[in-house]
Amino acid sequence: MTITIEHIRRKGSLCYLGVKDHEDVVVLASVIAQFGITEGTSLTLDQLEQVVTVSDQKRAENYATYLLSRRNYSVGQMMRKLKQKEYAERIIKQIVGDFLAMGMLDDLRFARSMVESMLARKPAGRRYLIAKLRSSLVSLKIAESVVDEYLADTDETELAERLLRLRWRYLSKFDLETARRKAYNYLSRRAIGYRAAKEAFEKLAEEEPSH
Repeated sequence: MTITIEHIRRKGSLCYLGVKDHEDVVVLASVIAQFGITEGTSLTLDQLEQVVTVSDQKRAENYATYLLSRRNYSVGQMMRKLKQKEYAERIIKQIVGDFLAMGMLDDLRFARSMVESMLARKPAGRRYLIAKLRSSLVSLKIAESVVDEYLADTDETELAERLLRLRWRYLSKFDLETARRKAYNYLSRRAIGYRAAKEAFEKLAEEEPSH
């Protein structure tokens, strides 16, 4: 069985192929040129499927490249993005595999960059950092390894102190016990333990006797 391309309508980089009794088939214009398809061209179903597959693969690759030009993605995030575009599973696996081989996707590098950025911007404890990496679809093994690597020489009390200093102007508006409660709650949300929170709060409170 053959299918005849009745009309070709171009919009940007895409072409809409009109096929009798079917919805338009959307493919890249470059793929149309590659296969030499024009109005009136007859294709078998297998040939048309090949054209669509080649086009989808190139579109998926272009989309993945575009995403990575804007920021880093974990493997899981990239797969989720491609799935949202409804690309076939085999195309997604091939694109991700190719990008891994080229070093354009690397969960270890992604995790290190993310943890380094979080610690520089606003410190947090081990559980918080691991949870953030897991929410970015990094494996538990990599998440734990990278967080432990970055926190190996870090004192939790120092982390707590850095965090509280960033909020001390806000906390100093309250009476001592209210400020203490708010500080402990805040640090708890960032996975800082009670002992470190207590030591950090008391140190900063002592620096401001009138508090």
